[in-house]
Amino acid sequence: MLFNQNQMGRMIGQYMISQGNGSANPRVSVYDVEVKEVGTFTVVNNLSTSTGIPTSGNGNCFRFNPNGTTLAVAYSASPYIYFFNKVGNAYTKLTDLSGTNLPNKGCQGISWHPSGKYLAAVFDANNNIGQCVVYERTADSFTTITNTSSFSAAITATIGLIKCAWNPQGDTLALVSADQPRALIYSFDETTKTFTKVVNPFDSHPTARCDDVAWNNSGTSIALAAGTSPFIYIYNRNSTASTATFTKLTNPTLPSGALYGVSWGGTNSEYLVCNGSVSPYTHFYLRSGNTFMKAANPATLGTSDGFGLQIDTDGRFVVSSHFNANTQYFRRDAANTNTWVNIGPQTTVISGTRAPTLYPTYTR
Repeated sequence: MLFNQNQMGRMIGQYMISQGNGSANPRVSVYDVEVKEVGTFTVVNNLSTSTGIPTSGNGNCFRFNPNGTTLAVAYSASPYIYFFNKVGNAYTKLTDLSGTNLPNKGCQGISWHPSGKYLAAVFDANNNIGQCVVYERTADSFTTITNTSSFSAAITATIGLIKCAWNPQGDTLALVSADQPRALIYSFDETTKTFTKVVNPFDSHPTARCDDVAWNNSGTSIALAAGTSPFIYIYNRNSTASTATFTKLTNPTLPSGALYGVSWGGTNSEYLVCNGSVSPYTHFYLRSGNTFMKAANPATLGTSDGFGLQIDTDGRFVVSSHFNANTQYFRRDAANTNTWVNIGPQTTVISGTRAPTLYPTYTR
């Protein structure tokens, strides 16, 4: 086991995970997971001294900020976004959104800007302040950026959004939806706090519902999880310019059903993982150039639909949520670049878990 410490005091090999429960308490769970070198793990629930955990509704997306000190939760019920500050192992709820900052529809997805200064949030259709809202953080308060109304030019009131993701440079925001347009790209000028829609960014646009979106760590590639074949869309960004377009890469060996989660990991984002609706539910890829080689299925897998997952920054550890079943933990075999081992399920069955967050990871 490794005992080095990073700058946040988190032991290397130890991860923070948050996920939810759709029908029982606690509705928001937070765990420390220590993954040992021999491939086993221990899970510690850190809610015993935490405050403000909701007791009704359900969480749709969970994200730690870039330094792991604040947890944001996209939620189905008012106030629709919860914020918790982490001090040691305790999580304390921050003051709820209010007034003109308070949405009135379910929040489906959230993403922290790499600076930690902004949080993008996407909502169900007919949200009173728009289906995409960007909040600016000042101390522990969150207020909307005034010009987020610029999103309304491309996102009508009847379109609900599902997930969002900032690129690592913080100058581009990607959005995905169940409706047309399935995917949208906006450039962001932080000086003026202005968003500009990139017109027709994809050379081959998704034709079906997209449930997740993720950038690689350099911001040069993006992946979308979709509801119809090819199920996973992988694009290279053609330049770093705000008007850059995206070229679809050749399909890898494809899953055989709808995908709900996608995530990149590894020093050079050489690992891409996704999960979805058809066995084996969780899929692992190793990237070489623009080719993605599918790994053999681990000996044991989840037993129901995968509803979101994340891989850690090093590309060594994956947490995968499964509907009405156990959350699964996977560890990459250190002796084999593209071999993954299921190191066991979480013993508590979480109902309706979706889009867990893992810290540290690229996805914020």
